[in-house]
Amino acid sequence: MRRPDLTVIANKAVGAIDVLDRLHIMAKMSKAFDEVRAQASRALAAKGYQPLVPSQRRGA
Repeated sequence: MRRPDLTVIANKAVGAIDVLDRLHIMAKMSKAFDEVRAQASRALAAKGYQPLVPSQRRGA
């Protein structure tokens, strides 16, 4: 959820507790892993290494 949403919930539902669901946790973790992987891949490419896994983008 976005910060403004959480602020409204905190103000309107004072006794509410935060619940973290697996879907959103895994989505954020997946995005973070992908960003780290891409950064590492770019760093290795800059050093002249070839990628171990070919690009999965269509047309690439």
